[in-house]
Amino acid sequence: MTARPRYEPLRELARREGRSVRLCRDRLTGGRVVVKGGPAEQILHEAAILLAAPPGVAPALLDLPWSPPDGPGAVMEVLEGEPLSASRLDS
Repeated sequence: MTARPRYEPLRELARREGRSVRLCRDRLTGGRVVVKGGPAEQILHEAAILLAAPPGVAPALLDLPWSPPDGPGAVMEVLEGEPLSASRLDS
């Protein structure tokens, strides 16, 4: 018997150059999370940055599961609102 993954994908938010970002449901808590996947070096680097950031500056890193052969995935809290890339900055 194979265990079901903890994070159930709901929809893909972004995909590029071997990286993916998905909105998922945490099967243990029922809450929504964001799961980023990609090359191990990039995911571990991003996880280190999130762990070093002061509270409230970046999404909280909730989990860092490793699933062979895919490697690590960074599980983060969902932040509501628009990303900075979607905003228009007036000079």
